[in-house]
This record gives sequence, C-alpha cells and structure tokens, in this order.
Amino acid sequence: LCRSNDAVIDLAKALSARGLRVAVARAGLLDQPEAELVLAALRWVADPSDTLALAEMARLTNDDEDWLDAAFGVNAAEALMASLPFAQSLQDIRSRAYQLTPAEALDAALHIEGLSTLIGRWGAFEQRLHNLEALRALAETYQDEQRIDRQAATLTGLCQWLAARTDA
Repeated sequence: LCRSNDAVIDLAKALSARGLRVAVARAGLLDQPEAELVLAALRWVADPSDTLALAEMARLTNDDEDWLDAAFGVNAAEALMASLPFAQSLQDIRSRAYQLTPAEALDAALHIEGLSTLIGRWGAFEQRLHNLEALRALAETYQDEQRIDRQAATLTGLCQWLAARTDA
C-alpha cells in the first residue's frame, strides 16, 4: 500500500527496473498517443470530412513535418490521406462501418496492418497494448450503457462518449 499516487508511480518504476511487470491505473488513457491515433481513425471512419482527425493521424504516423504542410494545403484532406501508411485500410473500414458495432469498428482499426509495428516503435509496447485493450473495454462499456438505455450504439456516439469522459 502506498500513501500517494506519486509513491505508487515510484514503486512501479522501481519494480519495473528489477524486471517485474507492473500494472498501475493511470488517468489520461485517452491522452496516450496510441489511443489518440485509434480514436482519430474512428472519428474519420465516422465522418470522412473530419480533417482534424486526418491531421492527428498524419502527425502520429509520420516522422517528419510534411503532414503540417499538407494540413494547410489547398487539398488538405487529400494530402493528409496520402500521407497515411494505412489510408486504404481506413477506407475499407469506412465502406463497411454501417455493418459494424462501435466495438467491431474499433477492433477493425486495431487490426490495421502495420499499426502494431508503428506503435511498437514508440517504445513501452506492452503498456501501449494494455492501453488499447483498456480503450476496447471502454467501447464495450459504451455499448452496454446504450443497450441498458435502449439506445442505438453508434460509432459517432462512441466518439462523443469518449470525448466527454473525464475519468479516462
């Protein structure tokens, strides 16, 4: 037991340094780059006019700053889409999104070819995978809440529900 969150973090770092796997609940799941990337992908799948989602994905998937020029170019959406290494996969998900539950759309985004390799380059791969699994659990929670309320669970609804969360 620790008396503060800072002490928990310090203990987790010390245990990790000794080779022990440690899981610590952290606020800010949705602020992690892997979550930002997948959520931006979902937002674009839900609304292909969302150029901010395209810009976020381009920023997270490119090592250079060319995405910034693309974002402010004449055909921003087209240029940003061209900079994404998995643009065709996103378009494929979009074409069948109406057949998918929000959790299935999230799963499709998580299984985009090359996504795990990209995320792995950021380091702390196992923690990032846990974060994505936690994001998936949130999608299931959203669907369960909608089912209980006898409301439709939609991809747009999931994106809005996640954006409104202050505890994730």
